[in-house]
Amino acid sequence: MRFPCCYRRRKEAADDFQLHVFADSSMQAKCAVAYYHFCYENGEVGVSLVSSRVRVTPLKRISIPRLELDAVRMGINLAATIVEESSAKVQRIVLWTDSLICRHWLTQPSRRYKGYVAHRIVDFQEKVESLEQNGVKVNIRYVPTEINVADIGTRGASPPCLDHDSSWQLGSAFLRDPENEWPRGPTEQVCDDPSELRKSAHSGTVCVFLESSLIDLEDYSTFWKAKRVVACVLRCVEKFKSTLTKASVLVNRSPSVEELQQAENALIRVAQRASFGREIDCLVQPKNSKLVKITPFIDDKGLLRAKGRLENAPIDFDAKHPIVVDSKSRFGQLLIAHYPPNLLMGQWTTSAMKSDTVTGLSIKKAVKKFSQSCLVCKRKKSRPSPPMMSALPNVG
Repeated sequence: MRFPCCYRRRKEAADDFQLHVFADSSMQAKCAVAYYHFCYENGEVGVSLVSSRVRVTPLKRISIPRLELDAVRMGINLAATIVEESSAKVQRIVLWTDSLICRHWLTQPSRRYKGYVAHRIVDFQEKVESLEQNGVKVNIRYVPTEINVADIGTRGASPPCLDHDSSWQLGSAFLRDPENEWPRGPTEQVCDDPSELRKSAHSGTVCVFLESSLIDLEDYSTFWKAKRVVACVLRCVEKFKSTLTKASVLVNRSPSVEELQQAENALIRVAQRASFGREIDCLVQPKNSKLVKITPFIDDKGLLRAKGRLENAPIDFDAKHPIVVDSKSRFGQLLIAHYPPNLLMGQWTTSAMKSDTVTGLSIKKAVKKFSQSCLVCKRKKSRPSPPMMSALPNVG
């Protein structure tokens, strides 16, 4: 067998200097072989064999994808050694493998896989990171088995097959073609091997807490802001539940009408629990209860409502049985401020709130008190003061 003494057969410097490493494995051996790739100004391409490594596989039976991964790791280690020991400045390393699943593994986070695959992914990614920090770009590409020269080292070859004019020394023929004609991998997505995936277990903590600690309404100036924040909190709860049940929850959009309604119901329950906790717990109406006149009851959503005398009226359920809110609570104040300012001019807010879905205790006093501190109401209710009249003229 004859081997050339020089890597380059031309004296002028190459415009592009690359290192191509082919890796392959079989049940008997794994192989990595490296070639220098020179591109000159006139378009001529030179390819020279640099080094190769062949290792027998362990006696213990290992799957082919794992052996292919070992071969790729051996290839990146060989490339790192050549770059470190050689005085030539390599600009780019291209690692070729005929294993699609191995190529897919090396682009994934190591935490997804079991120890054997994960450790080799980490080793490969650390080598690539070290090379790129030194200014060497690293790519991993797919090559069909028929033109993968590392396949020769995995199945063995006689000396004539390794001579100076063999593909072992000259490299794959496509290396002398333009890069846009090099082999490309299939476009379809590669499926992971289930036996190599780490079993993921989602754990969650279920906490029992009072709804009164859900949100501090003192931090919000408007009812709308508080409702949107609670809607986002409830969505996060649903997202956490979906992680446990593998369901899908959209998180990249504004709260929907249904989510806003759920948030409003949650805020109402918080306000009711703070103001009427004793009545909600037992629904016993003692003589000194402030709800005895409205006959309260709890609906299927856990909201406290007034029974009233409109049971047979042809109107909506919310109008028949309005939700009870204490007008002195922070929620009641935000709810009053939520209505348009022109309704605060007189008794329209009281009637509007009663005809809507909410009724309140001492609501007239609360509306009057709020309108006295509302700047918009003060401006609208203000009357222009007539200017002082001048003195009458003298007569005579």
